[in-house]
Amino acid sequence: MSATLTDMYHQAENYFFEGIAVKCVVLNEGCRAYMTGDAGLNFIYLRKEAENIDDVLVRGRQFFEQYDLSFDVIIAQDLCCAQVMDVLNAMGFVQSDKSVSMVLDLDTFEIDKAVSSDVSTTIGAHDDCLSDWISPLVSAFESTHEACSSYAARHENASKKNINFSHYSLYENEKIVASMTLSLNKGIARIDDVGTLPEHQGKGYATHLINYALSVAKGAGAHHCFLEASDDGLSVYHKLGFEPLFIDKIFSTEA
Repeated sequence: MSATLTDMYHQAENYFFEGIAVKCVVLNEGCRAYMTGDAGLNFIYLRKEAENIDDVLVRGRQFFEQYDLSFDVIIAQDLCCAQVMDVLNAMGFVQSDKSVSMVLDLDTFEIDKAVSSDVSTTIGAHDDCLSDWISPLVSAFESTHEACSSYAARHENASKKNINFSHYSLYENEKIVASMTLSLNKGIARIDDVGTLPEHQGKGYATHLINYALSVAKGAGAHHCFLEASDDGLSVYHKLGFEPLFIDKIFSTEA
């Protein structure tokens, strides 16, 4: 695993989550807490080994408890040592999921012209109308319109802070069927919020949309693009040329 690429990944990660967060707290050099409030994305990210991991996580829990918010703890698999697991178990956390952090070298990326030639589809930007942008995300992520509207508000607030986010949607015959977010900062790109309406999945629309965003990022001078993939999205990202960097384990409290 390249330390340079990993550091760049964390830069892109922090840029995105600081952008949408209501509050962000640095718990120590390698651990941050991001609070998006009722948007539901409340995390503690542990990115480096910490001697006093119990103290770090307790302070993170206290940060969220003052707002009566639940949160997840996300830790790179390589850092999940016995000490960390003991602390998490003592706090009532169990592993609930995992994700794969991935990178694409944009300097060697070439857009797939065959994917983007479908005349029945078009792509549009929605930075001024995120109520349309969220429509595929509600069902794709098994969420609610209220939660996604709150999430869109966090994106709107990021734009007011001059965070460089672009929101794209793909239309099939003038109907929005897929959406995503592209963030750009200091020559580094990141993709988030990729979602397709369930009845339109498996048709290559997410690939088409991501291809478009990657071409935008490359045209803007970005050299690498990063993303966090679930198991369901791995095959799509592999086909586009993304390579895995590391695995994250996601821990939640039992309901």
